[in-house]
Amino acid sequence: MIGIEKGLNLVSGLTVVIDETRLVKDHALVDAVVYMIPKNHGRPRGGGWPNMIPWRTVVVSTGEQPATSFTTHQGASARVLSICSPPFGADSEASRAAAEAVKQGVETSYGTAGPAFVARLQTRLADDGGPGKLRARHAELTEMLRGGTDMTGRRAPLAACLALAAELAADWGIVPFQPPGIADWSAMFAADPQRDNRPEMALDLVREYLAAHGDKIWGNNDGSHPPASGWIGHEASEGPALLPEKLREELRRRGYELDAVIPGWLEMGALLTKDSQRPSYLIPRRTGGRLSRHLVFRCEVLDPPTDPPDG
Repeated sequence: MIGIEKGLNLVSGLTVVIDETRLVKDHALVDAVVYMIPKNHGRPRGGGWPNMIPWRTVVVSTGEQPATSFTTHQGASARVLSICSPPFGADSEASRAAAEAVKQGVETSYGTAGPAFVARLQTRLADDGGPGKLRARHAELTEMLRGGTDMTGRRAPLAACLALAAELAADWGIVPFQPPGIADWSAMFAADPQRDNRPEMALDLVREYLAAHGDKIWGNNDGSHPPASGWIGHEASEGPALLPEKLREELRRRGYELDAVIPGWLEMGALLTKDSQRPSYLIPRRTGGRLSRHLVFRCEVLDPPTDPPDG
């Protein structure tokens, strides 16, 4: 982490490429970097080397898997624009030719488009009403790229910056091609809605937990031989009633925080609630004859009906 922070301190104003994600032994490091970069500074540290220097940068992760795959926090998806499709297509021969053409172009012609773009941008900003026109066009593009979910809406302003830059570069003749259309931008940065939905992903882990630990559900046997690690809950009439601390431990082991996904579960109606309780989702029930508060998952959400197989 210190190495990444020091590198970002040294190159303020330039794009930084990080290609070490596969070498990271602790996935929490990638998660920390994803959340740290939008703050525009590192952590306050001692030791005599520069820290807390404001950053002005865009970080590009070029690892084999998306940076968001190292984290289970839903907010990370809003901070990262992940290209979800192969950048050069899926056809092996055509993809190879395209990649080699780009590589050759970068190696033989570089270092001129950036300064030319900045010079034209400075001229536009100095024009009467220039900044306002740029903001207005960015707002239009943001609305076009907002998509149909909260997460795509949060990413839209970032994608709109790229779309606006591509439009300007083409209009000013800096690049010899037209910018991608709105549909192309949307397809490029549209993440899988399921991957954006961390509460639903955590609910899948609850389903796995119940399937793997059926012998620890009180009532599934005569109760005369409780498991050594204790019961995890019981089967209520509304659905599985789980002890919060048992579930918290399992989710944390899988990289999720229970308190972080409960609001999403409540929004999707996965938990039984009672207005008389505080909080409303912790319901007093008995497991193994002992009264305690449980998270009661609704059967219709946890185990929805499936379509019959074809044929």
